Amino acid sequence: MISRNLRSWLIFFVILLAFTVVASRAIYLQGSAAYKNKLTTEAENRHLRTVKLQPPRGSIYDRHGNLLALSTRVYDVIVDPKYLSHLLVNYRTFLKLVRVKDSELKNLAIEQRHKRKSFIRVLPDNPELLNQIRELSLPGVFINRVDLEWKSPAGKSLRVSKTSPSLWVDWMAIEHYRAAPYKIAKILDLNGEQLSQKIHKRAKSRYLVVKRGVQPNLSLAIKDLSLRGVYLESTYRRYYPQGESIANLVGFTNIDDKGADGIERSYNQHLTGVNGKQQVVRDALGNVIDVVNISQSAQAGKDIQLAIDQNIQYFAYKTLKEQVNRHDAQSASAVILDAKTGEILSMVSLPSYNPNDRSQRIGKGVRNRAISDYIEPGSTLKPFAIAKGLEYGVVEPDSEIDTGRGAFYIQGQRITDTSAHGKIDVATIVQKSSNIGTAKIALKIDPEVYYQDLLDFGFTSASNTYLPGEVTGQINGALNWQPINQVTTSYGYGINMTTLTLARAYTVFSNQGRLLPVSLFKLAQPPEGEQVLGAQAAETTLGMMESVAKRGGTAPKAAIKGYRVAGKTGTVHLTASSGGYEGNEYLSVFAGLVPASNPDMIMVVAVKKPSRGIYYGGAIAAPVFQKVMQQALRIRKVAPDDEAWLPKLTPVALPLTENVTSKKSDSMQASGD
Repeated sequence: MISRNLRSWLIFFVILLAFTVVASRAIYLQGSAAYKNKLTTEAENRHLRTVKLQPPRGSIYDRHGNLLALSTRVYDVIVDPKYLSHLLVNYRTFLKLVRVKDSELKNLAIEQRHKRKSFIRVLPDNPELLNQIRELSLPGVFINRVDLEWKSPAGKSLRVSKTSPSLWVDWMAIEHYRAAPYKIAKILDLNGEQLSQKIHKRAKSRYLVVKRGVQPNLSLAIKDLSLRGVYLESTYRRYYPQGESIANLVGFTNIDDKGADGIERSYNQHLTGVNGKQQVVRDALGNVIDVVNISQSAQAGKDIQLAIDQNIQYFAYKTLKEQVNRHDAQSASAVILDAKTGEILSMVSLPSYNPNDRSQRIGKGVRNRAISDYIEPGSTLKPFAIAKGLEYGVVEPDSEIDTGRGAFYIQGQRITDTSAHGKIDVATIVQKSSNIGTAKIALKIDPEVYYQDLLDFGFTSASNTYLPGEVTGQINGALNWQPINQVTTSYGYGINMTTLTLARAYTVFSNQGRLLPVSLFKLAQPPEGEQVLGAQAAETTLGMMESVAKRGGTAPKAAIKGYRVAGKTGTVHLTASSGGYEGNEYLSVFAGLVPASNPDMIMVVAVKKPSRGIYYGGAIAAPVFQKVMQQALRIRKVAPDDEAWLPKLTPVALPLTENVTSKKSDSMQASGD
C-alpha cells in the first residue's frame, strides 16, 4: 500500500501541476498579441446598446373616421462604419501579405472550390507570416495543415500536405464585408462607390444611417444578404391616403417623423408619442441576439379627428383643379364651412403636391393659400355694408338709390359701375352688384361705427386654427380713416383677408347675425357665436342674395336644381407690384350659402389670374360652387327647398269597395299611420 505521506505528496504535486498549467496559460494569453486581438474583436462584435423604441404618431381622421394620415412600419438601414472599415482594411492587408490581387483571389476561390472552402495556395512555412494572417482575424480566411487530394472543377488534380500550411477561403463569408457597400447600394438604388467612401470617412463611428424609411420589401432584401456590420432599425413613416387633395391642410412630417407643415406641424405635440428605451446585445451582423431589459415602454401618439369630410374635400379639389386648368389660372383656394357650426368641411389650395413624395415637398405647391394668401374680396363684401345699412335704418329694402349714369366721384376718386342702372332699390344693388349703390349706403353710416363693424365681422382677426403660415386681415387707412376708405372697403377694395376669413364672415347670414368661430375639429355641439348683426337685417340680406344666382343676377351659373342659392360674386383687379392695380389681371371670387331657406353650408371660391379671356367671378368661381355643392348636398343628404323644382303630386281617385276600404284601414292602423 501507498503510505499516507506518499499519497499526500502525490496530491500536492497534482494540484501544483494544475495550478502551474493554469498560471502559464494565463500568462501566455495576457502576453499574446493574437489573443488580445481576438478578444478585442469579440468585444467589438458583441456589444451592448441602448436603442430607441419609436412609437407611431397618432392618426388623423376625417369627421366620418376615414384616415387622412397614418403611420406605417418601415426600416432604417444602418451600418457600423468602424466594424466594416476595420474588416476592409484588414482584407487589403491580407491581400498584400499573400501577394494576390482582389480579382485573382475571387477567380481562384471560384475556380478551386472544394466543398464550402476554396483552396488558394500553399503558404511558406513562415511563422511570422502565418501569425500576421491569423492576427487579422478575417472571417472566411483559414490556414490549414491537411493531407488532401482532389480534382478541381476544371479537372486539374490538386494535392496539399500537412507538412506545409495551405490557405483556404470561404468566399461567401468574405463577400459579406468585401462588397457590402455595393450590395446595399444596389438594392437601395444608391451609388456604391460613394457609400463606400462615406463609410471610410466615418471609420471611427459605430452608427451610420444609409437610408431612412425603407419599405418592407427592400428591407427584407437587405436582411437576406446577412451582411456583417449592417442591420435594420424598425421605425415609422407617415402615409397620406388622400394624397394631394388634402396635402396643404394636413401637411407632412420630416425625415425624423416630426410635423413640418399643416396640421402635422401645428398639433405635433399631440400627435407625437413618447419614445421607449431598451438595452440589447447585437452580434457582428448587427442582429439583436438578446434583449437585456426595456427601461421605458413606448407610448403611441394621440389621434385627431377633423371636421373635414373626405368626400366633399375630394370633389372640391377635383372641381377646382379642373377649373384652374381650364382657365390656365395661377392659383386658387376654396373653403367650405358647416353653416350652423363653423366646422371646416373642406379646405383646398392649388397648386398642391403629393405629400407621400418627399421631392415634391418644396416650392409653391406646399403653400396653404386658403389661410396664407391675402385676397381683396371685392363685391363679396357688399352684403355686409348693405346689411349694416338695413340694421341702422339708413335704408329700407325698398329704398331707391340713385346710381346715376354709372359714375360717382368722392375725394377726387372716380367710382364706377359696369353699366348705368339709374335709380334702383337695395335688392337690385345686390343683384346687379352696384359699386355706387353700395358706396352711397355705406356713406350713410357713421365712419367710426362702420370701421368698428368691419372689425366686428372678423375681417382682421385670426381664425384660431393655429395653422402655420396664417395671415390676419388688414384694412387700408386704418390709422387715418377717410370717406374714400369707407367707400372702397364697402365693395371689397382696400381690405385684405384670407379665403377662410371671408367664409367665416358669411356665417352671420346663416345664423341670424351671429358670427361663429371656425373649427378644424368635429364639434359635439354648435358654438354660441357672437351677435354682430341684427337678425332681421341678416335674414333680409340673405334673401336679397338669392337674386344673384337667378336670371338677371351676376351668378346664374351658381344655381343648383332643387335648391335656393344665396351668394355674391366678386371680380377684383389684382394689385400691381409698383402700386395701384393691374389693368387686366383679376381675382375671381364667389361666396355662397345653400339651401338659402336654412343654410347648411357656406362655400367661398377664389381663383387668381385666370388667363383665357374670362375672369368674372360669376363665370369662373360660381360654376365651381355649383358643381361642388351639388355633390356636397347629396353627400350630406340635405333636402331640396326650391318649390319651383319640386315635383307636383296630383291626387289619384281610386274606386274603392267596402272590402278594400276595410283592408286599407286595417293596414294603416297596423303601420301606425
